[in-house]
Amino acid sequence: MSKPIIRREALTAYRRWEPSAFGAAVPEAQPAAAVPDPEAVLAAAEARARAREEARQAAEDAARLAGHEAGYAAGYAEGVAAGHAAGAEQVAAASAALQALAVGWRDAFQAVDTAMADSVLDLALQFSQMLVRQALAVQPERLLPVVEELLREASEAQRPATLRLHPDDVALVREHLGGDCELAGWTLFADANVTRGGCLVQTRHGAIDARLETRWQELTRALERATPWMAA
Repeated sequence: MSKPIIRREALTAYRRWEPSAFGAAVPEAQPAAAVPDPEAVLAAAEARARAREEARQAAEDAARLAGHEAGYAAGYAEGVAAGHAAGAEQVAAASAALQALAVGWRDAFQAVDTAMADSVLDLALQFSQMLVRQALAVQPERLLPVVEELLREASEAQRPATLRLHPDDVALVREHLGGDCELAGWTLFADANVTRGGCLVQTRHGAIDARLETRWQELTRALERATPWMAA
């Protein structure tokens, strides 16, 4: 086996080893850079993505809630306004119905009152007729004040005149007012068509109707009634 050949260039680069001085500071070895763990890097990335997603979801939820609350508030306000309007319409309708009912009751009561008043008035007039006839039958002299009033109000133009009376009243008037009638130029005339208690004055210028039926018609007309005088 042949020996290796040592070149000159290699010898030139040779340097003799010399031991270092004892106690000299030896430089500390620098720790090698830590190699990142792939699983930890992946977990951190997932955590950051999850945090971003949660933040986005929370923002969306907050926006949705705000929109829902705003919409609810607007809808509630519209509902309240619509409810108030509907309530006001219902109250107005109920008030109108009650008012119409009240007017109807008032009109009904007025109609009943009017009917009752009319009935009572008619009954009173009928009763009055009966009382007048009875009074004249018992006290025929009630005719005398009527004749006296006609004589006082008679004017010169009403002379001469004819005083028509029921036959039963002629003697009564002649007895009590015969002289006054002569002075006034009035002639007494018995007329069976004149109801007892009344009289009729006839002159050349007209007539003064003081018959009982006529005076009764004037009374009922003043009371806005048309109750005729019923003959006995």
